[in-house]
Amino acid sequence: QKILQIPIVIFREKNLEVEKEDHLNELVTEEFRSPFDFENSILFRTLLIRISENEHVLIFTFHHMIADGLSMGIFSRELKDLYEGFLQGELRSQ
Repeated sequence: QKILQIPIVIFREKNLEVEKEDHLNELVTEEFRSPFDFENSILFRTLLIRISENEHVLIFTFHHMIADGLSMGIFSRELKDLYEGFLQGELRSQ
């Protein structure tokens, strides 16, 4: 039996006041084009970009080896449900 140790995912944050949509697009493009380090990293990254005090963009980047179209749809729905529950003050655990 082999026990898989999953590393803790650390959210990286760019604490920027993004003034232009072009600047945000550049940051997103840069994240998507960054290669994965197969030897020293996991195949899933997160990036939180602060647009303003009350507006943020959260980016999830998955390597295609760990997520396909179907799993991304499930992930997106689950994340949406969790966020809506958070906004309503009723987080559910499943």
